[in-house]
Amino acid sequence: MEHKKRFFSFYGIVVEVTTSSLELWERLENDFSYFSQERNNSSKVDVKLNAEVCTPEKHHLLKEKCIFSRKEMKVFEKENLRLIDYGDGRARALFDLIANTNKMQSEELDLLHEKAYLFILSRVGKQLDLQGFHRLHGMCLLHIKQETLLISLMSSGGGKTTLFSHLLNTNQFSIFSDDSPLISSSGDVFPFPIRVGFEKNGILPEQWSKLPFTTLKREEYGEKKLISISSLNWPIGGKYKNVILLRGKRGREFKVENGNMLIVIPHIIKEGVIGIGLPILIEYFWERGFNDFLKKTIIALKRTKALWRLLLRSEVKVITLGDDPRVNSIKLERTLSNYSKL
Repeated sequence: MEHKKRFFSFYGIVVEVTTSSLELWERLENDFSYFSQERNNSSKVDVKLNAEVCTPEKHHLLKEKCIFSRKEMKVFEKENLRLIDYGDGRARALFDLIANTNKMQSEELDLLHEKAYLFILSRVGKQLDLQGFHRLHGMCLLHIKQETLLISLMSSGGGKTTLFSHLLNTNQFSIFSDDSPLISSSGDVFPFPIRVGFEKNGILPEQWSKLPFTTLKREEYGEKKLISISSLNWPIGGKYKNVILLRGKRGREFKVENGNMLIVIPHIIKEGVIGIGLPILIEYFWERGFNDFLKKTIIALKRTKALWRLLLRSEVKVITLGDDPRVNSIKLERTLSNYSKL
């Protein structure tokens, strides 16, 4: 069977993906379309993934002592090789920690897709962290006319993707990220547009229902509809002068109020410095030994510095979202259109 190879370049971090599954290849291409390239334009590859829809192979590492387990996942390790067993053999991955290569297998396409997607983000995220680019769990759009960056800080299930889709429909915004923009060590914000994921009962603008999507049945969090950034006819990135951090909450009617740092710091620490809410697999981010402990310490310090600098340059607002997402988006866009930084 013919193997397909694709490269993705995430701000210089190059990932090579090889698979003989056309459907898996198309899914990953849709996940990371903004970063995709047909051939490697550099001489290096930082992360290699071979993912196959097949019966997972048995491996001698299964006889080793389990070093880490969580729910239906077990990790076995010897020297530089790490075997991750999902669901007692429903999927297995053989990860070489030194070479940064992963061989992943499962008969279940959805399971393989979910783990492959999270593996890529886990390894890329760690390397970006070390280079001074840090993901923050939040929705990020640029109000083009006002040159104002809007970062909505809501935990998972808070409605940020619904707000994202309706704000884009006002045709006043460009995309930075639906889920996790990049914050540099100087506090600048960079686009990180990966796939857009909607919950099964998410309230989308009518025209969004006509866009091509993939349905993914996730292991822990249920079904999600995935739309590729390449399917969205909106600009990506752009220059900005101002940054507004929005702390969202639910209520009866839409309202925007002034806030302060203390309101957003808990979210920044939890979902920026610690990284809760970010798409990540701990089995690929966490490694044993002093060297990796030092790396994670450096990452924590770098994240803290970058997010503190973002805070210092940002204005904080508290937004109360009403029941109608279309009304929320229209009123928020009008508020931003009349915005002027004092």
